[in-house]
Amino acid sequence: MESAAKSDEPILIIGEMGSGKEFSAEHIHAMSSRKNDPFITVNCNGLAAPAFDRLFGSPDEDPASKGSRFSKLAGSLFLEEPHKLDKEMAERLFNLVTLSRKRRGKNQLGFIAAATAIRKKRGGFGLPPLSDVFGNEPIILPPLRERGDDIENFINYFIENASEDFGKTDIRFSRDAVSRMVKYPWPGNVKELKTLVENSVMSCAAAVIGPGDIQLGGPIKKKTAQSALGGGRRGGSGRRSVISQKSLKQSVVLTGVGLHSG
Repeated sequence: MESAAKSDEPILIIGEMGSGKEFSAEHIHAMSSRKNDPFITVNCNGLAAPAFDRLFGSPDEDPASKGSRFSKLAGSLFLEEPHKLDKEMAERLFNLVTLSRKRRGKNQLGFIAAATAIRKKRGGFGLPPLSDVFGNEPIILPPLRERGDDIENFINYFIENASEDFGKTDIRFSRDAVSRMVKYPWPGNVKELKTLVENSVMSCAAAVIGPGDIQLGGPIKKKTAQSALGGGRRGGSGRRSVISQKSLKQSVVLTGVGLHSG
C-alpha cells in the first residue's frame, strides 16, 4: 500500500464485503501527498446522474477547462463499486480518470476504486475502459479470518481511536477477550470488528473489557453515540470534529464535501 500511496496512478482494491476496503483507501490517502486534502467517498451503486453532476460537473462542461467543477476537486476520490454505474456515467468517469492521469503532477486528485468481485465478462468492470484504468495490479484484501495476527493489530487500532472519540482513556480488552476475538471467524470482516470495539468501549463501565462484555455473532449495528459524545463529535483538539452536511436523498456518500445520502 505504501508504494500505491506514492503513485499518482488509479488504484483498485478488491475484497469481501466489510474486509476493510475503505479503511485501506483512507490509509493510502493518509500516506499520500494528498493527505491534507479531503478524502471523498462516492457510493456508485444506484448513483443518480444529478449527484454525479454535482461532484464532477454537468455533461456539457469541459472538465479540462480552468474553473470547471472537476478541476477544483482535490484529495482522494474513493469509488465504491464503480462497475455498478450505468454505461453513460461509467464512460464519463473513464474520461475523467484518463484526464487526471494526463495531468500527472498538475492536479491533486487521486482515484481509488473498490469492488467486492471482478466479473470476467466485458473486462471485469462492465465496461472495458474502467477495467483498463483500474484493473492493473489490484490490491487484494483477504477476509479478516485469514489475517491471523492482524486481528489483534486491528483491535488495538480501533480501541485507541474509540477511546479518544468517546473520551475514555486507558480502556483495554483483557487477554481472554482478545483471545476470544482472534478465534472468532468474523463473517462481517473488519466492519464487524470495528463496530464491536466501538460498542464495547462506549458501553464499558470498567477500564478492562472482559470476554463476557463483548457480544460476538450479533447484527452489525452501531450503538447511538450521542450520550457518549455530548451530542456530537468533539472539536478543538479532538481527532474528529462536526462536519455540516446536506442530504441529497440519493444513493451517494460524498465525505469531505458536505454531502451524504438521504
